[in-house]
Amino acid sequence: MACDVITKKAVFRFIKLRTVAGYLWGGISAGLKNSGAKDLALVISEHNTSTEGMFTQHELPGAPIIIAQDHLARQFSPHSAVTRDKTIKDNSVIRGTSSIRALIINSGNANVFNGRQGLLDAYTMCQITAAELGLAKAEWVIPASTGLIGKRLPMHRIGRGIKRLRKTLGSSTEHIKDFAEAIMTTDRHPKYVCLEVKIGTKSATMVGIIKGAGMIEPNMATMLCYVISDLGASRQAHKAAFRSAIAQTLNTLSIDGDMSTSDMAISMLNHKSGLIVSQSVLKTAYLRVLGALGEQVLLAGEGKVRRVLYFTVAGVHSNRVADKIAKSMTRSLLVKTALAGGDANWGRIIMAIGKSGSITKNVKNHRKFDTTSIPTQKSAKSIKTTKIATNQEITASLEECLVMSFYDRSDYERFYGKYGHDTTFTANELATRIQSDLSNDRLEEMGTSKHRSIERLRAVHIRADKHPTLRETKRLKQLFARKRVYLVINLNNGQHHKSFAMTDLNEAYVKFNSTYST
Repeated sequence: MACDVITKKAVFRFIKLRTVAGYLWGGISAGLKNSGAKDLALVISEHNTSTEGMFTQHELPGAPIIIAQDHLARQFSPHSAVTRDKTIKDNSVIRGTSSIRALIINSGNANVFNGRQGLLDAYTMCQITAAELGLAKAEWVIPASTGLIGKRLPMHRIGRGIKRLRKTLGSSTEHIKDFAEAIMTTDRHPKYVCLEVKIGTKSATMVGIIKGAGMIEPNMATMLCYVISDLGASRQAHKAAFRSAIAQTLNTLSIDGDMSTSDMAISMLNHKSGLIVSQSVLKTAYLRVLGALGEQVLLAGEGKVRRVLYFTVAGVHSNRVADKIAKSMTRSLLVKTALAGGDANWGRIIMAIGKSGSITKNVKNHRKFDTTSIPTQKSAKSIKTTKIATNQEITASLEECLVMSFYDRSDYERFYGKYGHDTTFTANELATRIQSDLSNDRLEEMGTSKHRSIERLRAVHIRADKHPTLRETKRLKQLFARKRVYLVINLNNGQHHKSFAMTDLNEAYVKFNSTYST
């Protein structure tokens, strides 16, 4: 049978929270938190789903991470007993449906470092959930836990809670909000977004829910994140789109540089809307949802986040080089303290870039400064006529390859796209954009008018051979005083770029108890 994937132009629009066809939600207090706040959440699809997940890279993961990975690995096996939905015409979508039907999450206890008993408790959560929902196997349920490390789950409370939770399930927006509230730990408020995807006369809904305020470091150790939608897509398209979008959004965040033991991102599609989309459309939807969720996490980090730095590493030969430079930036306490104080000390950024050890590998034909080419009073004339001519044929030094550009928000987003949106360029497009970005004509035009205010100077470019003028320095201080700071690090020697985001050194604190929160 022919594939009915719709290839017309898609329209994406953020809307107020609304229900998602074919899903039931719930969140209650099961007594896991001393505060009495909601701490047990459940979502179930009434139909088969296509489910994908990404997990923390921590070497001591929580028991639910291990169980969830095992259940996802089993979902497409020949023995998963997946039933066909005759209302869906696309064979590739039918082959992509899995046996995963429900997600069960508790907060207040991470179920980490509990050995075999922790694994048994996580699996028991799935067994109880499956029994209450009438599912044939515990493997059809994905578990998750977040909270304190080093304590066993109170399974008697978990068991009673799941039974009560089943009776409260519903499809309304209030039920979705209960779910979002129940997965919170140190979050100050629930975080969720709702996106409408419309192609022609058909439309679908994608709801993203996230928790996370501390232990935020890019390596799929970010938070608990759930993207639930009634869209349809093939298994291959779903997997590729979700993983690619995670790499461009959640995996580019950093708050405190610490990797959690319990974090995961799960996506469920149940095809209920009848709108079956291509990989590119699905990825664009994920980029918008995950990007918006990631920004919420950054702005509501533990403690008091004063500023967020959005930066793009451009002109590199690979994303690996961009990642190394970015991680060197996000792990630098000096960069964070400068950002926190609103101090435009760009020398600290130079330091962080250089210590990454990636510039030399990126700039293939670089040279070191040759002290014999420094003119002296006696030999200046001869050097000017001979040595300089030779140096023009040599690629610039590492310092001369680096340009930092600080922008206001509108120019940054116009040149490099909004955070979480796909801004991939071809080699020629990136080269053209970089040259336009570094155009001296535009800067000189802005700088010559004495009647223009400092605010009209949108960009400040910093090079080894061109430091900021007094006017540019004043503008740079203004840009650093804002809640959001925008920077492009351009090595101008490659064809790739990648965007990241980080927060300042906030006022988060740690209680030195026998257990720690994740």
